[in-house]
Amino acid sequence: AYQSFQKFEDHGMRQSDAALDALWRICLTSGNNNVASQAMSDLLSVYSSSTPTSQESVSMNGKDHRFSNRIFKCLVEVKEGLQRGDNSSERSAERCISILNAAIEKCNSLGGSAGAVAERLTSLQEGSSLDSYLTQVPHGMRGVSSCKRIQVLAKVISRNSPTQANPNESTSQNATVPNTPQRFPLEIHPLQTVGAIKAQIGLRCNHIGNSIRITTGLGGRSRGMNNPNTNSMPDSTLAADLGLVEGSEIVAILSDKPAQQQSVDNLGSDIGPDILDQEQPSKSSHLDLSDLFSGDGSNGSSEFFSTLMVVLESLPVLDANVKDGPIQGKKAADTHSLVWDLLLAMPTNAGIIEKVHRAASGTDPAGDAMLVESLGGNSDWSSLVDFGHFERSVYVMQILDSLLRPATAMFSGLNPNTAAFLSKAMEDHSASFRINFTKSGGFAAVMRLFVESGNSDKLTRRRNRMGNACALRILKECFFNNDELSVEGQELIETFADTSGFLKSLVCTVIDDDGITYNALFRVLSLVRMMLESGPIFIRSFASLPGNLAETFLTSLLLWESAGSIGATGIQSTVKVRKTTEDMILAIPLLSSFALPWLVKALKNIDTNTDGSDEFFSVLLKLVSSVDPVGNEAQLKDLGASVCFKLASYPGRTSDTACTFNSTGVLCGCLKLLISLIEAGGNNFLVEGSPHILNTINVSPWSDEGAKLMEDKPLIDLMGAIFDGFISSSKSGASPVCCDVDSRRLAFNAVASAAKACGGGRGYTILAKKINVIIANVAPSLRHKWGQKPVVDGSTNSRNTANYSGLKNQGCTCYMNSFLQQLFMMPDLRENLCSAELPSSLRSTGGG
Repeated sequence: AYQSFQKFEDHGMRQSDAALDALWRICLTSGNNNVASQAMSDLLSVYSSSTPTSQESVSMNGKDHRFSNRIFKCLVEVKEGLQRGDNSSERSAERCISILNAAIEKCNSLGGSAGAVAERLTSLQEGSSLDSYLTQVPHGMRGVSSCKRIQVLAKVISRNSPTQANPNESTSQNATVPNTPQRFPLEIHPLQTVGAIKAQIGLRCNHIGNSIRITTGLGGRSRGMNNPNTNSMPDSTLAADLGLVEGSEIVAILSDKPAQQQSVDNLGSDIGPDILDQEQPSKSSHLDLSDLFSGDGSNGSSEFFSTLMVVLESLPVLDANVKDGPIQGKKAADTHSLVWDLLLAMPTNAGIIEKVHRAASGTDPAGDAMLVESLGGNSDWSSLVDFGHFERSVYVMQILDSLLRPATAMFSGLNPNTAAFLSKAMEDHSASFRINFTKSGGFAAVMRLFVESGNSDKLTRRRNRMGNACALRILKECFFNNDELSVEGQELIETFADTSGFLKSLVCTVIDDDGITYNALFRVLSLVRMMLESGPIFIRSFASLPGNLAETFLTSLLLWESAGSIGATGIQSTVKVRKTTEDMILAIPLLSSFALPWLVKALKNIDTNTDGSDEFFSVLLKLVSSVDPVGNEAQLKDLGASVCFKLASYPGRTSDTACTFNSTGVLCGCLKLLISLIEAGGNNFLVEGSPHILNTINVSPWSDEGAKLMEDKPLIDLMGAIFDGFISSSKSGASPVCCDVDSRRLAFNAVASAAKACGGGRGYTILAKKINVIIANVAPSLRHKWGQKPVVDGSTNSRNTANYSGLKNQGCTCYMNSFLQQLFMMPDLRENLCSAELPSSLRSTGGG
């Protein structure tokens, strides 16, 4: 049916009332997404190809077919349907917002693409006010939060070098530049130019900006290009057109000669037509949305903004994993995202900005917070930041964030003098606003909303992810200055009224949202550590959070795994999360005392195949070595039992290749803990765990073969369990549990530690007997290779008849020989000596 409709090629017929009505109905109500998508494209094509005069015209029956009027009417109908609970309105909402998102990209005066924004900024007359420039920038590009955090690998290369690629060769022009590659993070704004990025890198590396070349390709994507070639792009190219995403990596080549620049006219085929099309927005579209998206706060734009907010708040809160029902959870979540995409692409609502400034200015001369004279009853903080209207509050917080952390890099494409003037004006305005924001009660309002969000149910907190992330940015900005707690931040801590509520919200932001970003996660860690370092009362408040929240928080972060990000940056961030948590626990003694039993409990449930357990066991090892064994005997016994229970859960290998596909991090960590517990208390901490591991892996107890005086029975049996159950294989042809170098070395060390801890040398005696049995049962050729002869009985002279019998007495060298043999028995010294490279003179003569 729709294909038949498309055959109306006559332009006038397709713009008739009936045709336009049909297109709108198909777009909003069609049950076929493909048909609806094609209808949207045709609808926008009709309006975009119309002249401004034809759009303003009214048909004979009195209907106003201007796009802005029609889409607003549809949006009002969607709002009313959602408020009635009409399920079909949810689909119409998605379609309506999709049309708006596509339309704003076609609108010449309001296009949300970086290229269109940059064109509007450069078209303004010199001397225009800061507000004039900011009204041309979409809501989502005004703050630092719009920047992408990328990794830069800077390499020094001298063009005078014959190889042209020796990173160790010094540059003649920049003698202070280190020759070794440097890696560091960089925040890139979409409107930032390539030239500005080079200057930023040059400032970091103490290098001249015009001698820097940058390349992408390690994690970067570029629209319209499969393999972006930034060497061919002029310095005026926008960062948005490099296709950089969060976590991308660029390589900066620091040369000793200025990099060649190309103009846009001489880019050739390296960039391709797609990028050129993006750089030059289409001039053929006549779609005008200024009456809807205007940032001047006019009645039309304010009414549209209010309607859009009601639609956003009326969308149902559904779990993204829901598969049943009239609208799937994932689809509902996507509709929320579509609305936010539209809001971020629109100019910031001027009316809301005015209310924010009114609220921030409401401070008496003495500096005490006071009620702000409301602007229509809606300009005080309690109404601007209200959990009952969370989406509206998020929009307000986005404005607050952009005022507290303005993105001055957006002006890098302008005349340098103009850019410097505008940047200075933004920074001064931000400093002034920061003071007023805190004093007027804005900080308290954001804190209150964040705490209320933490008290909501888990599903609501997941939907509040964007708002929580925005609140975290604002709170951290108020507490810290260059990642250090500021004087103002310390004063804010001292005025806290709801410590537990704030800590709970911070913790729940992490453990209840598996989609939390790394930026938000690191802000949570910074704020939690700030609170815990503020005094014992804060630590006890943290430890007493309901539902074991503090325990879950710390253990989950110590075992944090990358959430689907397998790139180098994702792995680095994952390790940084674990390291940061480890440092926090060990730096705060009272927190460490709470953490020990939590980690012991977590050890029982840890996955034996997890890869990221190094920091978890590192904390446990340091806590075991630092606590008083007598005062913490119960906890250490519990730890000993947990370690043995975890070791007993390891299944035997079924083939020689099984070890290759399993991580031994947990195994090695447990063996390290076992050694530490043996050295700290011998039998004391293994009384419960040793029998369990022995019985579970089903090996014969070594204590049955020794004397009946067995106060060291747990240690003797533990030696047997590790030796027979982990170092040796219980099944013929199968690999032992400890089948890699690290785990086998630790297993042998555990056996040796247990033997040493036994009294009267009993451990060594039993171990020697077991080893002698092994020697007696191997092939003679292997015994000869080992240089060993089995002991037949205790009185037999077991002098070795093999070729190797230690150092021979060369005449009065017996004392020296014994000393050298003692040195040889020191593992670290022996390994280093044996691995040392022989001098070339000895190698050439065969000496050794």
